[in-house]
Amino acid sequence: MDFEAYLKKDTYTATEVIKLLRITRFTLYKYIYTNKLKAYKVGKKYLIFKKDLIDFLKASNNSNTYATTKTKHSLTKV
Repeated sequence: MDFEAYLKKDTYTATEVIKLLRITRFTLYKYIYTNKLKAYKVGKKYLIFKKDLIDFLKASNNSNTYATTKTKHSLTKV
């Protein structure tokens, strides 16, 4: 499935999110278990709604920016 087809979907499986974000299965489940990424278990599989994935990406982007800024400041103080 190409990227444009992914954008049209409303829900994603764990495997699809792993491919989209280029992360490991372990990392995805860590995000789910720590409630950083909202997912719904249906049978043996997890489903992630597009809105929840977008919210996760926005939150991740904000926290990465903060971490980088914090590191730069601590390096300049030393």
